[in-house]
Amino acid sequence: TPVQPDGGGPLSPAPPGRPPPTALFAPTAADALVAFLGSRDTLGWVGATVNEVEQGYCRADTASAAVVRLVPGWAIYTDTGDFWVNGITRTVSPLVW
Repeated sequence: TPVQPDGGGPLSPAPPGRPPPTALFAPTAADALVAFLGSRDTLGWVGATVNEVEQGYCRADTASAAVVRLVPGWAIYTDTGDFWVNGITRTVSPLVW
């Protein structure tokens, strides 16, 4: 039986006509760091220290002014820059404020 992402119990059954719910498998902080370190050459990151890792949400690029979509993920703050690991695609990009 699929459970809530936080382990809080089974998911509710789907309403008629909708597909059954599935458990979400969001990446952990360790997964985010592995994705980040695997992308360091592509990103050009030459830092030496990861100072902080913070879970959060970022506005989706596909969101419009009328519809806001949030993407879960991890912000990684380093000594030479900040990066975002998308919790759905696990892609890594510079964090833009």
